[in-house]
Amino acid sequence: VVELLFTRGALVDAYSKTHGAPLIAANFKGHSGVLQVLLRHGANINEEGGQYGTVLHTAAVMGNVHIAKILYDEGQTSRPGVSRYGSALKAANDKSRLEVMKLLLDCGA
Repeated sequence: VVELLFTRGALVDAYSKTHGAPLIAANFKGHSGVLQVLLRHGANINEEGGQYGTVLHTAAVMGNVHIAKILYDEGQTSRPGVSRYGSALKAANDKSRLEVMKLLLDCGA
């Protein structure tokens, strides 16, 4: 369905007030397949917005370890200070997301 939307002219980085860009919304809902399609179509991996800051912060808060791994594999790194939680590692810690914390530490956070 997402691929079809792009053939019909959907914007990969269209913004909504609730979740920010589609990449953040897909992450928030845990839709890793949609997230990968968005990345293939050029979505901004460094996008900020929504409630949690960056795409990686959203993955950390929501406990989306698979999405956090995809983001690191695509070159996303944790940037402190762009979220009310501080770093993505702090966000994962604050929400007791142990698997995400381990991944972030393994990736050098």
